[in-house]
Amino acid sequence: MAGVSLPRTFAERVRTPRSVRPLVVALAAGLLLASCQWPQVGFGPEHRRHNTIETDLTIDNVASLAPVWSTAVPGARTEPIVADGRVYVTRASEASGGATGGVWVRALDAASGGQVWERELATGPFGVILSDPNARFGSSLSAGFRALAAGNCVATHADLDPATGSGTILQDDVVTSPAVKSGSVVVRTSFQMTTSGGACQFGPLVVRATDVQSGTELWRASEVAVGPGPMPTVANGRVLVTNGSTVEAFALGGCGAATCSPLWSAQVDALDGGVAAVAGEQGQIFVRTDDGETGHVVALSARNGAELWRGDVGVNPFSLLGPEVGIAVAGELVYVTTPSGVAGSNRLRAFAAEGCGASTCSPVWTATIGNTPSLPVIAGGVIYVGTVGSVQAYDASGCGSTTCSPIATIPTSGFAGNLSIAGGKLFVAGGDTVTAFAPAEP
Repeated sequence: MAGVSLPRTFAERVRTPRSVRPLVVALAAGLLLASCQWPQVGFGPEHRRHNTIETDLTIDNVASLAPVWSTAVPGARTEPIVADGRVYVTRASEASGGATGGVWVRALDAASGGQVWERELATGPFGVILSDPNARFGSSLSAGFRALAAGNCVATHADLDPATGSGTILQDDVVTSPAVKSGSVVVRTSFQMTTSGGACQFGPLVVRATDVQSGTELWRASEVAVGPGPMPTVANGRVLVTNGSTVEAFALGGCGAATCSPLWSAQVDALDGGVAAVAGEQGQIFVRTDDGETGHVVALSARNGAELWRGDVGVNPFSLLGPEVGIAVAGELVYVTTPSGVAGSNRLRAFAAEGCGASTCSPVWTATIGNTPSLPVIAGGVIYVGTVGSVQAYDASGCGSTTCSPIATIPTSGFAGNLSIAGGKLFVAGGDTVTAFAPAEP
C-alpha cells in the first residue's frame, strides 16, 4: 500500500544494539552462575530458604527426581553449601567406646560427588558436638563447631580456602556463628564460652560487621544478650539478632562509631534458641517463640519491632539438641515445620505472610509430614521437607484445601536431615551420605 509505513518485525523491534550485547551476555552468565549456588545458610542473608533463581527444578518435573550421585560422608551434619561447582559439608563423630571424636569439612564435586578435599578441624574426646553450617563468601569458606570434651568446652572456627581447604584454624573459648554475607559486609555473632563444673557457661553475645575483602571490622555491638544464639539475619539494611526473649535490629551500615546500639529492641516469648529470624518480603520479620504451653510463629515489623500477628505451630520438644523448627518464606506465604516427637503428628503449616486481620491467625493450609523433619527449602513453586527415608515435596501455593498431601515423595537412604537446591539439583545430606537428585531429561 503506497504511502503506508509498515511496522518492523518483532525481531527487528527487539534486536539488541551491539554496544549492549556484552552487558546482556554478562548478565545472563551472572544469573546462571547464581542459580548454581546455595552459598550460605538459608540461601541468602534473609534466611528465606528460597532459591528464587532456580529454573530447572519445577512443579512439573519434581515427581521425576532421582539420584545422579551419592557419596558416603560418615557423620554428615550440615546444610550442603553449594558454590564454585563444589558442595561443602561438615561431618562429625562423637567419642565413643575409646574411639576419638572429631570434626572435618569436606568438599565434593557438585557434578560427580567425588571428593575434592577434606580438612580436619579438630579431634579429641568430644562428648557432644554442635557443628555450625559452612558459608562461602569472598575468597573464604567459613566453618566451625563447639563441643564438650572431657569436661571442657571447646570452640573452633576456621576460614578456609574453598579450593584447597587450607587456612587457619582457631581453637579457643570464643564461639562464632556462621557468617552471613550481604553485599560487601559479613556479619557474625560470637560469645565467650568457659567451663564450670563440667558445664558450659556463656558470656555476652557480640555482633561484628566486617568488610568481606579486607576483613576490617566496620562496627560491633557488645553485650546484646548472653549467648548462645543463632546466626544473625540481614535484610533491608538491618541486622537482626535473636537471643533469649529479645529481638534487636542494628543498621547494617553502622552508626558512625566503632560500637553501635540497636535501632530497636523487642521483647517476645522465649525464642527457640536454634532458629534464626527470617525476613519476609513485605517488611516482616518471622521468629519462633514458646510461651511454655505451645509454640508460635510471630511476625514483627522490621521498622520498629512491633508484633503484627502470631500463629500456633505446636511445641518443639527437641530444642537445640534435635530437629529444629524450620521457617521459610516465598512470596505471600510463610511456612513452618515443627517436629513433635510423635509419629504422625509432625506438621508443615503455611500462613499468609501479611496476616489475617487479627492478632492470632490460623494456617492457610497444613500437611502431615514424616518423622524428624528437616528445615524446608523452596524452589520452582515447590517446598521440600526431608524426613526419615524420604524428601516430601508440596505445591508451595497449596492444594485448594486446608489439608494438603505431597505431590511427590522422593526416597532417600536414611534421614534426609539437611537440604539445599542449586544448579538444577536437590542436595540431601544426612546420616552417612550426601546425595544429589535431578529431574529426568525431558
